[in-house]
Amino acid sequence: MRKGKGFTLIELLVVIAIIAILAAILFPVFARARENARKANCLSNLKQLATVALAYAQDYDENLVKCYEARSSGSGYTYTTRWYWESASNPGMLAPYIKNTQIFKCPSGGAYGANRAVFKDGTTATNLAQVTEPAET
Repeated sequence: MRKGKGFTLIELLVVIAIIAILAAILFPVFARARENARKANCLSNLKQLATVALAYAQDYDENLVKCYEARSSGSGYTYTTRWYWESASNPGMLAPYIKNTQIFKCPSGGAYGANRAVFKDGTTATNLAQVTEPAET
């Protein structure tokens, strides 16, 4: 019969080993769940960006937003205003349609791009009627 009421070193090591094994099993599961949450957030951001782009097109005679807006300067054109949010001083063409600028950033890192074949640069814009196969574009 033991005199003390404490745990032996072996009992403590066994408990620590069991906890370590459980942690090794569960950490990858948590990492996958976190990445799946990021994917869902990314998909939501892309849906919001599509809705915002269509709202912009509705306000601008069915013309899609351009990658860059061309501004006339003394020596030609400069491309200063972008379609996406860049900073408070250059919020982008879609800024009036959004509430949260975080939709422009991918939760897993990086940002979203635009198809330059559709969202043209400069002074001309693509009309919605010009996009013949929207699902494939």
